[in-house]
Amino acid sequence: MNPSAVQYLEDLDILKKKIMLWKIDAIVSLKRSGWIAGAYLSNKLNIPVFTPSEIPSIPGNFLNILVVDDKIWSGKSMQKVLNKLRNKHTATAVLYLEEGYRMAVDVWVREIPRKGCRMWYELGDY
Repeated sequence: MNPSAVQYLEDLDILKKKIMLWKIDAIVSLKRSGWIAGAYLSNKLNIPVFTPSEIPSIPGNFLNILVVDDKIWSGKSMQKVLNKLRNKHTATAVLYLEEGYRMAVDVWVREIPRKGCRMWYELGDY
């Protein structure tokens, strides 16, 4: 399954519905792959979004942070971000869990094959 741009947007809306009642003060989006999802959620939920390099600039009163990526397998990149947010309450959200994923996340939309799955923006399918 290579999610098309249309499928990706539909899945973003599903993800938004899953988290819209959570108390979230800010979103931290992993660069590149998580930025589209983070910007979408930020705009739809009216929550500020930050990149990992901007974590030091997150206001101190923002305690509940959602860390977002579009797909995950090993979780190494997400874990690096979570390590920088140890003094905050964090939750994790991804659109796609790659088959055989190694890191548990709080919310996701669907599982996808590990090998050969590419996002629409990697294929120029837009």
